[in-house]
Amino acid sequence: MGDFRHFTFADASVGETSKVAEVLEPYFNISIGRHRDDPMELGVSMRRVSGSYVTRQWLAGVVTRCQAPHISRDGDEHLTLFVSLSGKSAKISLPDRRHGRDEVELRPDTAACLKGNEERSSITFSGCDSLAIPVPRASVIPAMSDLDGALYRGVPRSPALNLLTGYAKTLTSNIGSFTGKLSKQAEDTLTDLLVLALGPTRDGAEAAKGGARSARLAAIKADLRVNLAHPDFSLEWIARRHAVPPRSIQDLFYAVGESFNRYVRDTRLSHAHAALADPENAERRIAEIAFASGFGDISWFNNSFRKRFGRTPSDVRTMAAITHKSAS
Repeated sequence: MGDFRHFTFADASVGETSKVAEVLEPYFNISIGRHRDDPMELGVSMRRVSGSYVTRQWLAGVVTRCQAPHISRDGDEHLTLFVSLSGKSAKISLPDRRHGRDEVELRPDTAACLKGNEERSSITFSGCDSLAIPVPRASVIPAMSDLDGALYRGVPRSPALNLLTGYAKTLTSNIGSFTGKLSKQAEDTLTDLLVLALGPTRDGAEAAKGGARSARLAAIKADLRVNLAHPDFSLEWIARRHAVPPRSIQDLFYAVGESFNRYVRDTRLSHAHAALADPENAERRIAEIAFASGFGDISWFNNSFRKRFGRTPSDVRTMAAITHKSAS
């Protein structure tokens, strides 16, 4: 996808550790080693956001280290938030800390850990699903009332942190390619949400509200795409799932020049178009694909499809079959 990567290493042996490092080296200025004799398991999903990456990783039997040579290459322009999602704890050692804890145990029920990129660190993972969220330091400092306190105490669990976590999880899923503009917007949203989670000044909180709205809209859109054909699907059903009034969801879409109903219709049509163009679905009936995309009325589906794409569903399927045959 250009800006999205996913790597998996299961039961990596001692000899394969170097292969893991070689694959990840272009993206991370860290070293990766084994933890004792535990089997090494590593799964990393990452997305480029402007000049950095936001990552979700499942790591077991792994130690990552950021030492002086890595810092000199990476610089100190970013702050990185580590959030545990599930699994066992991750133990973080921060020897450069002059105040606060230099040993942090990161678990799903504890505060998230904020680290400056100028700080040396080692993190021991024993089977932990976590996020690493980098944001530009220069964007955070003006809005913060107590950045040092956040570095030393961590970032407590809160609705703002939950919103940040949900947005980062969406970014680290394979939702498609981002253009340069979208990538910068994603970084800005992550920064705004981190500012809210850290405890901003009054002016900083006001400035960060746009990021919260963007993240909530992204979370709702991701939920819509997954549940297009759910039998209970409706605006009210989605609103209950996100604990907001239905009108608030409509307002989120209106604020970006969209409407809830149009977005749902267009997303369903795109889903159906992709399924019809896939040769693996050649034996599926068009009606079946329409229902699986969330349409309950076949006539309305056919009319909407033709208006959107300028072709009937049968035309798209026929053209896909011809293209596939020519390529074989």
